[in-house]
Amino acid sequence: NQFNVKYIGDKDGIITVIDLFGKPVFTSIINTDMIVSADGWNAGMYIVRVQTDNETIAQEKIILIH
Repeated sequence: NQFNVKYIGDKDGIITVIDLFGKPVFTSIINTDMIVSADGWNAGMYIVRVQTDNETIAQEKIILIH
């Protein structure tokens, strides 16, 4: 299980994936498009957030189905 993240920014950002309990399951620096592996994650809904300088520039919900 994986998903693609397209990043169009001129400076590094931080990508965080949060489960519905508010627990971060993935965090990384992002400065180009990336593929995020969801191996080992439980099925369910997650929030994908990209931030730069403490400002959220993108936020999306994803649903992981096994």
